[in-house]
Amino acid sequence: MMIGAQLHNGVPYHPSTPKKVWRKIRKTIIVDSRDRQMNAGSHPGSYTVTLPTIYQNVVAATLKTVELPLSFYQFSAAMNNVTLNFTYSTTYGTAGAPLVATLPDGNYSAVSLVAALNAALNTALTAAGGPTGALTCAYSSTTGKITFTGLTTFTLYLTPSTPISARGGNSLTVNYTTWWGLGYFLGFTAGTQTATANPAPATNYSLVGQFSANPFPTNYILLDMDTMNKIDETSIDDLKAWKVNGAFAKIPTQGNSGDFVFLTDTAAYQLNRAVYSPPISKLSQLFIKFRLHDGRVIDFNGVEHSFTIELEMLDNNFDEFSSVEFSV
Repeated sequence: MMIGAQLHNGVPYHPSTPKKVWRKIRKTIIVDSRDRQMNAGSHPGSYTVTLPTIYQNVVAATLKTVELPLSFYQFSAAMNNVTLNFTYSTTYGTAGAPLVATLPDGNYSAVSLVAALNAALNTALTAAGGPTGALTCAYSSTTGKITFTGLTTFTLYLTPSTPISARGGNSLTVNYTTWWGLGYFLGFTAGTQTATANPAPATNYSLVGQFSANPFPTNYILLDMDTMNKIDETSIDDLKAWKVNGAFAKIPTQGNSGDFVFLTDTAAYQLNRAVYSPPISKLSQLFIKFRLHDGRVIDFNGVEHSFTIELEMLDNNFDEFSSVEFSV
């Protein structure tokens, strides 16, 4: 007979002592922008959702899938990249009061961008009494560059005019060397550029872009979820340390205007995964913002979206062993 053992129907046994242990459990949450709090200022690019329950002891979160509409405009007045200042000959416009060609808000291919710009140039020039079709531009599919051509001399005023205050919510006014306006996306460096006569026999004047045009510059957007963020960002123009824990996920946006981006994170190493130490004690809401690297919030033009996140949580529970151990 075993010393110290208790008997159950004549069989010796030792009662076990159940212990609480921390186990990781996973929970998948579908987030739909239509379920957002419809308060003032809420829209598909910036909103708050209340979760179906309070999730406790969250140690990690992963963006598993996303269905995101490419409905936001690459060129818009809000983005400050639809106007081009210019003068034509010595008669139409001055350096202090140039003519302004304005593109309609929207998305363009290289070909449609040039077509819209030609219409805008002609509208601005003829409104000032200038000749029709005297200043045009063309896109080269070989070089990727845009060339402006005029019947006489003309000048483009390509001055950066987008301050940080309009982009990241910062009160400082600093002009960036990239993404500063329409001229940048047309492939031109900032500054005043005057057309020169073409080699003899000179029949027109022209300006060629210094680098390739870029009609679809937004190749990724960031998902910002406030206290859930764990991705750091470097600084634009190396002006300062921009964002520590600034974003939750990076989402590529390759595709055509009007398409949806479908992203499924199935890699062995999860890029869009955040780990929290110490764990988030309680999680009941998500504060969601889709934005550019410079801080500007994406305007999806009212088109809704959804994404799926997976939470990993610590569950404080009893062990799974029987409360009775039999000895044989």
